[in-house]
Amino acid sequence: MNIDKNKDIKSEAASVAKELYNSLSSSNENGKEDSFITQLSEIIENRNINVTIVDFRDFFRGDPEILSHIKKHNVVGLSNPALKQIYIDRNATAAEKRFTLAHEIGHVILHSSENRVFCNDNQEQNKKNPKELEASSFAYELLMPIEQIKIAYEISKSLSILANLFGVPKSKMKQRLNYLKELGEI
Repeated sequence: MNIDKNKDIKSEAASVAKELYNSLSSSNENGKEDSFITQLSEIIENRNINVTIVDFRDFFRGDPEILSHIKKHNVVGLSNPALKQIYIDRNATAAEKRFTLAHEIGHVILHSSENRVFCNDNQEQNKKNPKELEASSFAYELLMPIEQIKIAYEISKSLSILANLFGVPKSKMKQRLNYLKELGEI
């Protein structure tokens, strides 16, 4: 897959996320944002998505092959878009759960006709998979919208502060900032 096609995939997914972000009723009575934190619960409720938080080690105990994969690749989320079902590992950090949930919501919204399991892990092959790129782009734009990042970046350039402000892992904030720097946005 060439770079231009990846850029198109990411752009389309980001557009869907931006539209969804703009439709959220996350403002107070004065019309101002309460925080930089995108409220995922509203999306889950409006889209009738089932989210289950489980201990993956217990949940997959009966399947050694899946359990081995989960441990080896630090899997923290799974989804089946056609069933609107998402599983998140209870043992992940709050920031990891949040980013993973947004990523899996991306699969449910963008790949709703697919009756298969998507597995959010760190395998190199998943980073090149178009559907994984779409879900990740969706999550980045939903949780860290460009305009909000610009505002926050003017306040602080600290990776830790920005990650905490948006409720995402530092590694994801670093990737987002690097991407926005490449685009000349910040």
